[in-house]
Amino acid sequence: MDFLEALKKGPLFFDGAMGTMLQKAGLRAGMPGEVLNLKDPETVLNVQRAYAAAGCDIIQMNTFGANRIKVAKSGLVPASQAADEAAAYIRAAAKIAGQALAQGRPEQLKETRGPGFLALDIGPVGEFLEPFGDLGYDEAYDAFYQMTEACGSLADLVLVETMYDLNEARAAVTAARDCSSLPVVLSATLSAEGRTLMGGSIEDIVSAAYETGCCAVGLNCGYGPEDMLGHLPELIAQTEKMAAEGEDAMPVLIMPNAGLPKNIGGVNVYGLSPEDFAVSMKKAADGGAALLGGCCGTTPEHMRRMIEMLRG
Repeated sequence: MDFLEALKKGPLFFDGAMGTMLQKAGLRAGMPGEVLNLKDPETVLNVQRAYAAAGCDIIQMNTFGANRIKVAKSGLVPASQAADEAAAYIRAAAKIAGQALAQGRPEQLKETRGPGFLALDIGPVGEFLEPFGDLGYDEAYDAFYQMTEACGSLADLVLVETMYDLNEARAAVTAARDCSSLPVVLSATLSAEGRTLMGGSIEDIVSAAYETGCCAVGLNCGYGPEDMLGHLPELIAQTEKMAAEGEDAMPVLIMPNAGLPKNIGGVNVYGLSPEDFAVSMKKAADGGAALLGGCCGTTPEHMRRMIEMLRG
């Protein structure tokens, strides 16, 4: 069963946070987490294997910032080598995530729901696009294209996430679709006012997803599940509005943080318990979300409780 077939059969579960889990495991402040794909793959594998064991259907590769623009800015390699370094991160990430699913996914789930899926995780390039910044659309498109090209057929889908500029989101989705036949999920991040950093509305987000040929659309990061739930009815209403006559509305993704962070000793601490997170995500599923997962501060235990509650 491929990803699109599975999506039609009911809710699918993404994994939870990677960055905050790697920080707990000792990732130094300021170091890109993708570096560990080459330098310490066992740490990445342990995190993803725990998510697989928790019952997650989709494991995101550790590739959020594995684009040549971010890699060049990190200073870890000369700018001329950034594209090759980013590609190496992606190929290593695919191998690690594949091992995590194979080793961690419970046998019962393999038998009843299949082996699970790998998602190429694409985040923002880390610079503002014109007219808000100096980065051109074509340069961003090229960086995203290189990510998808490096991944090749190693993934089952592409997740374009944490997008705050819909122009950049269009560049990422278009590049992924031009480079491969993989289904693409678009997820944006809203401010407390219910708009992206660049002023995009939920209607704008859904419109961008339909225009670029995504298979699902949703929200991630920003805040906890209860706040995100407030936007779910409009998100679903906009997908229904955009759906062509006679076609089903686009499935919706909800992927919140484990509450709002508190800075304790210079470290962001997310205080929402796995149980409370699961209760809120049950509301999201009841409200129509078809893809559910966790962002900053969530752990394998958050995902395990959510999945137990929803499958139970």
